[in-house]
Amino acid sequence: MQARDLGYLAVFVLVLLPPAAAGLADAGLAPGLAAWLPMVVVFGLVPLADALIGQDRHNPSPAEAHAREEARVFRWLTWLCVPAWLALQAWCAARYAAWPPGRRDGSAGCCRAACSAASSRSTWRTS
Repeated sequence: MQARDLGYLAVFVLVLLPPAAAGLADAGLAPGLAAWLPMVVVFGLVPLADALIGQDRHNPSPAEAHAREEARVFRWLTWLCVPAWLALQAWCAARYAAWPPGRRDGSAGCCRAACSAASSRSTWRTS
């Protein structure tokens, strides 16, 4: 594996974005702002890096192409993508089941206060 082949590992960086956003929210960043981290990276930083790196105009020779096809590392990276994404799905499901994020005491936090304030301002009248 050459240095230029490290780009194939980018798929595993993307798997870390949702846990990183949740970690930022747990660290005190507003959850609504932390939720934008994956979007900023995928639609902001990745295209910016692509533009800065530029096009790779090097075509591998037939011998290099055959060596890459035979290299097991690329096959293993492909096979490891599925368990990585399934683990992310399981983590996201567990995180959602423990909603709201960052709250370990079971209270509703600011949502309870906002709901009670909204219900006291209600203009609906019952007869």
